[in-house]
Amino acid sequence: MCMTSARARLSNTLIYTGTAHRQGKDVHVLAYQNTAYTSGPNAMILPVSTSDAMDEKNVIDTRSFKGFLKDITNASKVQSRMLGGDSRVTRSAKSAQVFDVGSYTVVLADNAFQIPEALNRVPDHKRPNVSSQFLIGFNKLYTDRPIAVCCWDGHLKAEPLLWWYVPTNKDVLFAPTMDAHDGSAPNVDEVVETDHIISVGSASLNKVGHHNRVIYNDSIPADVQQLLPTHTYGMKINSHVKNGDMFVDANRLGHEKLYKDIPQIMRGTQFDPNANAWEMYGWS
Repeated sequence: MCMTSARARLSNTLIYTGTAHRQGKDVHVLAYQNTAYTSGPNAMILPVSTSDAMDEKNVIDTRSFKGFLKDITNASKVQSRMLGGDSRVTRSAKSAQVFDVGSYTVVLADNAFQIPEALNRVPDHKRPNVSSQFLIGFNKLYTDRPIAVCCWDGHLKAEPLLWWYVPTNKDVLFAPTMDAHDGSAPNVDEVVETDHIISVGSASLNKVGHHNRVIYNDSIPADVQQLLPTHTYGMKINSHVKNGDMFVDANRLGHEKLYKDIPQIMRGTQFDPNANAWEMYGWS
């Protein structure tokens, strides 16, 4: 359901990924939330699909409107089909950023090799032990990809994390669903048990089609509203499937000639337009 630095029991994972405009740029948006049961410090580890520099302005504190991701998810709740490098970890010359946002202390690094030093700047009660084995395995999968280590202590039922970033490929939406929640490196050949509801959309998606309108129950700041969808597609994965992330062709979202088509979501280690995919008719 996600990657963590130590063993954890995770459930009720909600993910949104979509397109928007911010600061005059085409950006992608990622929202992520689950319930985590663990003993002592731990961290949820998310790769970010960008080659641009990021900082704490790229993550938004959602505590005052923490129901927004559930609202996006619930919009597509309908009767639907179900889915069944270098091996040494060394300190990077550049330091990662460490900051608090909402319930988390976040380490935001340009690559996995910046993590060991940065963890020394995380408060003791939230400081996880991220193994060299995990960092080596992560770097093989996400070479030189920004990495967010979102640290917490003990049982957590927190507000959603909400990120925006300039994507490496604006035509492909990325949903981080790689599973590794025992502290070990992710194994892409493993069959894993999933518990995800994934939503996709666009801040400009407002045509009538198979997508569903989102009704937000919280008061959301105007600058954040510009990142969130008015309509969304969704699907539930509640089965045993091969480990991997998930990808969607963003060009199928709100296109004038394609708006009646259903976006397709595929699973793997990278976007493959020829891979098997599932149409996002909703979930129940």
